[in-house]
Amino acid sequence: MKITPNYPPNLRAISIGGAYGYLICTGQKECEARVWPTKFRGSVLIHVPTSTAWDFSFTEEDVDPQRCPKTAIIGYAEVVDCQPEIYEGEQIYLHYMENGLLLPSPVKCQAHSKMTTTYWSGG
Repeated sequence: MKITPNYPPNLRAISIGGAYGYLICTGQKECEARVWPTKFRGSVLIHVPTSTAWDFSFTEEDVDPQRCPKTAIIGYAEVVDCQPEIYEGEQIYLHYMENGLLLPSPVKCQAHSKMTTTYWSGG
């Protein structure tokens, strides 16, 4: 018998480096800054990429790196808003997320190249 997962039709994923994805999944961080706006609203899987660029955040935010292994989906949240902001003279967009949930066990997942520049869909 083949089991077919029943995913929400608009399910997306995004890579968030270092401790920041963990903080969103646990409700300790309410938004993620990006250089691009989005009109997307809905469920999003939170993926931790292999990059070491944000490793400083584990110490800075007092998060155990083992709680958010790299190259894995660690949880999800709902994108509820996107607001423009000027940060250090540059235009950024704050992607607001709510109802974060950390998965009991991370799911290994190789990142799609689009996951850092958009909400990526496997479909």
